Amino acid sequence: MTDLSEFEKGMIVGMRCAGCSVTETAIYLGCAKSNVSAVMTAYKKCGNVTSGKHNSGQKRKLTDRDKRVLTRIVARKRKQSLSQITSEVNSHLRNPISARTVQRELHASNLYGRVGIRKSLVTARHALQRRQWYRTHRQWTPQQWQQVIWSDESKFTLFQTTGRVYVWRTPKEAFAPECIVSTVKHGDDNAPIHTAKIVQEWFAEHEGEVDHLHWPPQSPDLNIIEHLWGYLESKLGARFPPPSTISALETALHEEWLHIPLQVVHDLFASIPRRIQSVIQSKGGLTPY
Repeated sequence: MTDLSEFEKGMIVGMRCAGCSVTETAIYLGCAKSNVSAVMTAYKKCGNVTSGKHNSGQKRKLTDRDKRVLTRIVARKRKQSLSQITSEVNSHLRNPISARTVQRELHASNLYGRVGIRKSLVTARHALQRRQWYRTHRQWTPQQWQQVIWSDESKFTLFQTTGRVYVWRTPKEAFAPECIVSTVKHGDDNAPIHTAKIVQEWFAEHEGEVDHLHWPPQSPDLNIIEHLWGYLESKLGARFPPPSTISALETALHEEWLHIPLQVVHDLFASIPRRIQSVIQSKGGLTPY
């Protein structure tokens, strides 16, 4: 119980009295089951949440130097788990501390474990090509953009997996390069090997009717169709029961695609000038889109 605050001890009593099991309570609060049992034993025996066995001890506090060590470890490896961070911190300390103490110190520094935002990997060369593309297209009118046929590909599966990666960051660091999960987007660098066969066939069928718009590499944030994939994904996730066969999945995708509200599409077209402007503001780097 040495790492539990009075508030957390009160939470344990409240959850146990509400019918939650020891395991459920421990998982919710992120503490050991033995701590939950010790708190309840003290509560039943003394009517309070302080165990006499641990009464004389104080919470293990980190020195200013220890806190600096912890901050450097997290800044260097944002994607480490709490247990990995605790292990590395303890390698620098004479008296080991618990993961709960490490977590408390991180929260006190406004560092929290959050799902890393997935963004395409933008190198210096990519950033230059994105800025050049911006200069070419910044004067385009809404009418010109409405003449663009947007194309892309996406993967939809029967069994969804989150693939989430957690990073330690402050609320303001969501789009910091060290806090994002970099991805490589194939197919948008105009290389024939990355072009889907169905797209090649469509261009062959409409040869001379449609010009091919040059597109900068690693720039799905500029392609408004990317957001339609996310929209479809959310609609598929809301279906009950979910598609259980490939055929049912294909049917569901066609149905949801045809039911996308036109306002959603209009809003995406309206976002194009803002997307282009955000590219120049980020000097060709990452944008929130």
